[in-house]
Order: sequence, then structure tokens, then C-alpha cells
Amino acid sequence: MTHAHIRPSMLLVVWLAGAAAMLAGAAPASAQATADDARVFITVNGGLQTQTSGFSEDIAFPETGGVYREVVSGAAAQEQASFASDYRFANPTLLDVSAGVRVAPYFALGVGMSRFMIEETASVSAQIPHPIFFNRDRSISGASPPLARRESAVHLQALVVVPVTPSFTVTGFGGPTFFNVEQQLVTDVNFTHAYPYDSATFSSAVTSPESADSVGFNVGADVAFYFTGNVGIGWVTRYSRAMVELPSASGETLDIEAGGLHTAVGLRLRF
Repeated sequence: MTHAHIRPSMLLVVWLAGAAAMLAGAAPASAQATADDARVFITVNGGLQTQTSGFSEDIAFPETGGVYREVVSGAAAQEQASFASDYRFANPTLLDVSAGVRVAPYFALGVGMSRFMIEETASVSAQIPHPIFFNRDRSISGASPPLARRESAVHLQALVVVPVTPSFTVTGFGGPTFFNVEQQLVTDVNFTHAYPYDSATFSSAVTSPESADSVGFNVGADVAFYFTGNVGIGWVTRYSRAMVELPSASGETLDIEAGGLHTAVGLRLRF
């Protein structure tokens, strides 16, 4: 599966260069910024990534005429063999950092970064041809070893900053997101059997790390309360999403969803 690719690195460099230039020129108006005169905003958060989407993959190995081995792809020397993997994820913890520069009374531009890592097993089932008789597939099932998933996202943001009171600020934001996903996938299944080969037993799953980039979007809101003119705490909720195409053992691509809903709390700084 192929499609035209946006060059995310070029757009990201342009955005970061603009943000850096504005940050360099954003000298604080006073030692203690107020809600109205603060130009630079920084947030550092820890939280949870929720609604991380699971996915499934079905792979069929057509008859190859090759040498029979105790692995699903090798068993396809006799007849078509296949296996299915089902990946499900718990809610991982994440790091979320962002910065913004006010460019108008209620408008700012910013960039954020979020990242999480999780390890989960996948459930695996397979249909294995009989080495002697045709049309006598044997069913096996088991679990993979822990499979690592790492997801990094850079969020470009246009922000609407509303100072409700001198100490309380509500910010809404949105923009494009650049994702990088690293995912270990099941690529084959080992099994054991013995004469007369009427049954087989799951032995282990063969895995391989894959990675891909994609461009999606993010929207969200941040609520902050400042103890002083410069320092406070806040809560951010962001929803982001993109489709990522990972190489598959089938020779095609596996489409998975990146992003989801994340919520985090942490430090707020303004100058």
C-alpha cells in the first residue's frame, strides 16, 4: 500500500525555527508576569495515555513447495498455513512538555512533545497443515513474549489563551502532529509435534521490531492556576490521531492507529 507522503521534517523545522525566533525575542515585561502581559508559556506534565487503540493482524503463507520445518511459514510447504495476532494495550504513563509564545492578546503559537512506552503480550493462534494428510489443519494458540510499543509525537499548536482571572487561565489549542511509532510485531510461530502428527503444540512467537512515521492532528485544552505571577500548576487534556503503516510479514503494510486521548498534570511557567 503506497500513498503520497508529506515531508513532515520540513514543516516541523520551519515551525520550530519560527517558535525559536519568537522565544528569543520575548523578553519578560517585568519580574512578575501577569495574565495579560505574559508572553512565554512553558508546561511540563506527567499523565496517562488512554484510548490507545489495539489492532489485529492475519497472515497467510501460501504453499511454497519448500522444506517442511516446525515453524508456520515452513509448514506452508505442504498447504497454506496461517496465523493471527491480537494486540491489546493498557493505559501507559507518558511525559508531555510544551512551550508557546503569545503573538496577539489572546493568540499564541506553540510546540509540544509527548512520549510513552509500554510492553504487552499479544495472543496468537495458528492453523498448521498436517505433514502427511491434506485438509487436516491443526489449531494451536499461545501468547507472544512482551512486545514493546514506543510512541513519540510532536504537536504544533495554535493556542487561544483566555485569562479568566489574574491567577486562572484557560487555553484551547489544535494543530498538526508528527508521530513516530515503534512496535514489535509477531512475524512467525514456532510449534512442536510428533508422529502421527495429528496435533501440534504452540512453542513460541517469532517477533521483529518495526517503525514508521505519520502526520495527524491534535486538539485539546489546558487549565492553569498560578500561585505567583510566574509559577503554577495545571491540567492538560489532548486528543491526537493518525494512521501509521508498518511493514508486515505478509509483504504488505499493517495500518494501525497512533495517538488517542491523554490527560496529564504538572508545572506551569509564564514570563
